[in-house]
Amino acid sequence: MGIGGAGLSAVAELAKEAGYEISGCDLDKNSQFLKGLLKEKLNFEEGHDPSHLENIDELILSPAIESLDPKNPELLFAKEKNIPVSIGEEFLAKKLIGEKKLIAVSGTHGKSTTTAMVAKILEEAGLDPTVLVGAIVSDWGRNYRIGKGDYFVLEADEYQDKILLYSPYLSVITAIEMDHPEYFSSLDQLKESFEQFANSSSDYVVLGENIQLKLNDEKVKVLKLGQDFQIEKFDLKLIGEFNQTNASLAFEVAKCLGIDEEVAKKALEKFTGVGRRFEFHGEEKEVKVFDDYGHHPTAIKATAEAAREKFPDSKIWLIYQPHMFSRTKYLFDSFVEVFKEIPVDEIVLVDIFAARQENTENISSQHIVNEVKKSNTHYIGSLENTAYYLAKNVAVGDIVIVMGAGDIYKLSGMLLEKLKNKG
Repeated sequence: MGIGGAGLSAVAELAKEAGYEISGCDLDKNSQFLKGLLKEKLNFEEGHDPSHLENIDELILSPAIESLDPKNPELLFAKEKNIPVSIGEEFLAKKLIGEKKLIAVSGTHGKSTTTAMVAKILEEAGLDPTVLVGAIVSDWGRNYRIGKGDYFVLEADEYQDKILLYSPYLSVITAIEMDHPEYFSSLDQLKESFEQFANSSSDYVVLGENIQLKLNDEKVKVLKLGQDFQIEKFDLKLIGEFNQTNASLAFEVAKCLGIDEEVAKKALEKFTGVGRRFEFHGEEKEVKVFDDYGHHPTAIKATAEAAREKFPDSKIWLIYQPHMFSRTKYLFDSFVEVFKEIPVDEIVLVDIFAARQENTENISSQHIVNEVKKSNTHYIGSLENTAYYLAKNVAVGDIVIVMGAGDIYKLSGMLLEKLKNKG
């Protein structure tokens, strides 16, 4: 259930490769992550219905379904009929990783890119890793890789403590900032989860800058950025200082594994990125449109600064969709501060992406705009209205960055289509 999601689609592919017979359903039959599965004539159903569970031995589902839709009739039917139910990460940890050495990358920012960088290094070094990333890896056109080597490289999500399902050979924590307030009650609770994750590692822990955790360094070798190793300067295809940091973490992983440093460096400098990380989506009427997954104030700021560095003389539009009412409420002051400061020319906020949450917080994008109090910061509302507004107001040479973790990705195509049809 939820097989169109980034994580679950890859788990399904790995399960199929391992010999399981799979079927799947999702509310979105057009998910980009479903393309490979549907090509192979997967038994796919749109929507959720108990009838999907005929002749099923086990139900694997997205954790969002259990937490945000616990009365889903398909889920309730499975429990009533005593069909074993587990989330994708549980199935992956128990049945699919097996004897492979797990390299698990987690953290509040940068984990998709760092995971993919590590995978690219191992691939170029001939180690033939199996990989699961939470975003499309540009070089592969998909978010997973099935290999025959000894290593499994995984992007491990901290939400709902899912990182604690794994026992890594080597763990990476890129950064720690408060996030997922709908689950973690405080930064201390989030840090405790990361501590348990790191302490479950058997051999190595690689930490990003300024991460302070209580770790059993008698059991594992702990390597801290800024202390045990420094940020390297690579000739990357990716923009931003944050990607130099991601690359430096991946490079340190390569050194832990004994990979030739020149091989690792060349792999990083060939790496073309992952989907929705300042990804160029297209150009119409000499307006360039980029797509980005950033949804935390720190990520918004870093991407905006990198964009300004790349396009110092262009007019830059940032179109942002806040993700979840609880996150928007919790980080409200940080959002306001970032939108007051970031080096872009125009900011447009669209409606908050609910992700099945009820708006018990009584919060809206308009509230952010009201508090920013700047003439360049606007609230438009729906994606459709925003696309019309942009098509009418952008000009030759402008840069548009569409940003957020919800369905904002649809806006890039809508805008390009409207610009194409514009006089």
